[in-house]
Amino acid sequence: MEKKGVLIIGLSILFLLSINLILAQYYAPEQFIEGFIERTKDAIESIFRPIIGGETGDEFLLPKIGFFFLTFILVITALRNTDIFGSNNAALYITSIIVSILSARFIPEVGIIRAMILPYISLFTAIGYLSVPILTVFFVHYRPLTRPLRWAIIGGLGIIYTIYWAGSLYIQGWDFSADVFAALPFLVLFLAFAFDGWIETRFENQRFSGVAQETRRRAVQDWMQQYRLAVENGDERRAREVRRILRRRFGINV
Repeated sequence: MEKKGVLIIGLSILFLLSINLILAQYYAPEQFIEGFIERTKDAIESIFRPIIGGETGDEFLLPKIGFFFLTFILVITALRNTDIFGSNNAALYITSIIVSILSARFIPEVGIIRAMILPYISLFTAIGYLSVPILTVFFVHYRPLTRPLRWAIIGGLGIIYTIYWAGSLYIQGWDFSADVFAALPFLVLFLAFAFDGWIETRFENQRFSGVAQETRRRAVQDWMQQYRLAVENGDERRAREVRRILRRRFGINV
């Protein structure tokens, strides 16, 4: 249920961000991409501006957002390695968020901080650019879907990327670094199409492994229950037999 809720929220956000783009179908390929980036940036900034501070059009706001996430990752990782909060995840997340907000809100606007943050923003941008094809490949194999349907989804998305890439190349001309980077999503989809059988085999092995682990866990619980009943009833012979089974089959000593 939790995963389904996250998926619904994510799809709702994407739908809201795409309304203006759907209405603006006359955009050229590069205008479509630029418009999507600008609207996504504006939406993100409108959410974080009241939290971490900043004015509309503030060029330092995006680095502050990147610094917020970087601080959150560092703080929550450090706190997880301590016993301060124990198993209280709510306190762990609240503390990490508060520290991250304060750090980003009162960060001085100096060059050294900007130089420290911008490389991470570039990394997040690259990850975000490749996230759509990677998540698509993961989804079509995780469900799992039939091979023709997987090929249709991956191929359709690949055609869309190819059209936008070719349109941008036709209008703006060849730029090695920009065009090679823009072709990376198509490369991901091409590799997913070429190695479809191998990827599906890996996912199937993972699913079977999960089923086997669950079966083993339930079997251990059943034998442990039988052992407790034998001990409570004073049946030492049955208890020894169950201990032997647990040790030989599951490597558990009781």
